[in-house]
Amino acid sequence: MDEVLEKPASVVFRRDLCRGCNACEYVCSTYHEGVSSPSLSRIRVSSDDINFTWSVVRCIQCKTMDCYYACPHKDTALRIDSATGATYIDEAYCDGCGLCVEACRLKDKPIFARRHDGAVTYFKCDLCHERAEGPACAEVCNRGALTLKERSRDV
Repeated sequence: MDEVLEKPASVVFRRDLCRGCNACEYVCSTYHEGVSSPSLSRIRVSSDDINFTWSVVRCIQCKTMDCYYACPHKDTALRIDSATGATYIDEAYCDGCGLCVEACRLKDKPIFARRHDGAVTYFKCDLCHERAEGPACAEVCNRGALTLKERSRDV
């Protein structure tokens, strides 16, 4: 019998509903870092000022988990949340090798570098896996441009 794979939960973005308020960036950095700073956010908003549209760069939590399998420290530095199936980086164990970034298939890489005391570690969306209410970005988005798509089984 074939194994039934589960698709990780993910934050879905609807461009037609976004108005570029950046609340998602601010709440993300505040929740994770204790400071309101878009550069520390795990979701990044960019604008197209000519067409008056916005897009977001965020980890879409691919089913293939290329970043996870590329990490030489999987299950310590790069982990899988048992409840959501989301991959996330535990920076305490990240050695900054960058193999997760190289393995990511997305054009705009949703894995961001942090420099601290000369060392580099990486961070990315973890779906606020320790937050009972789920991703803070989706909760704060009052236009519904960001929503949580629950984990699903592919048959």
